Amino acid sequence: MNNNKAPLLSIITPMYNSAAFLSVCIESVLNQEYKNIEFIIVDDGSTDDSYAIAERYAKQDARIRLIRMEQNGGQSVARNRALDIAQGELITFMDSDDAIEPCTYADAVRLMQEDSELDIVQFPVTWGYATHREEWLDGTLDSISGQEKIVSSWAYKRYGLTWVNWDKIFRSNLFLKIRYFPGIYFEDNLLLLEVMLRVNKMAFTHTGAYRYYIHSEQKLNWTEKHSHDSMLAQTEIIRLLREHHPDLRVVRAEFYRRIANACVAEIKARGSKVKVVQMAKSCLREASLADIFGKNRLSPKAKLKIFALKLWSMLS
Repeated sequence: MNNNKAPLLSIITPMYNSAAFLSVCIESVLNQEYKNIEFIIVDDGSTDDSYAIAERYAKQDARIRLIRMEQNGGQSVARNRALDIAQGELITFMDSDDAIEPCTYADAVRLMQEDSELDIVQFPVTWGYATHREEWLDGTLDSISGQEKIVSSWAYKRYGLTWVNWDKIFRSNLFLKIRYFPGIYFEDNLLLLEVMLRVNKMAFTHTGAYRYYIHSEQKLNWTEKHSHDSMLAQTEIIRLLREHHPDLRVVRAEFYRRIANACVAEIKARGSKVKVVQMAKSCLREASLADIFGKNRLSPKAKLKIFALKLWSMLS
């Protein structure tokens, strides 16, 4: 990156029936202190006034690139479409019903200009209902270096490192041949693992904030599809780690723990014959003793649970 020139930042926002919140989102981006942006808004087949609202702003500000999908394909498809055309040296993501404080991108980009080795910068998040600020989330370090430490910190959620994409600015080369898995919940988990496996250094800013709004109609009702997609994402993460990074046992161990816990919860809720449990059994059956009992951060109780479920999977 040329430190003497402000790099282009591509901001990717999928939208679907977001008319009630869209103006706040768009204006928070256009009012950023950092001005060298392309704001890619992908309308994912909205049936309300979302496209008309976005089109009105696009006519007023040439930095907006508005794309209209013919039918609703989901956030992953919309984000992938934007990634295919993004021109920025840097990339970030934003949901169409959220907002971002004015200095956020400027402070994060400045760090990346000052240190060409930084692959990602994560900025603070405020979580809460749209009517008030509820919780502040910030990184506890200034930076993390080394691929194994970064991936491990991400897996164990250490130092405030999150599993979401919209509180980070990425160098665009991290997305070469990487795209979102379409049609599932928790798509961030899969993509971020693939991205983190390419990262050697990341930093945290402690200024600005991404405002994540939880609207009353968005309260999550956990369904069987959520359980399925969560298990799918985690078993796929295990597969990727096993095939491409067999040395990262400490990371695999954490995901085996999560899969074991989800398996037990699903058995209690729906019985042992459901597909989610069968997916978990297939994955745990392949867990090696070194993965389970080797050097990792799992408690003795967690290790025994994984081992017991592995034996059960092998015998049933």
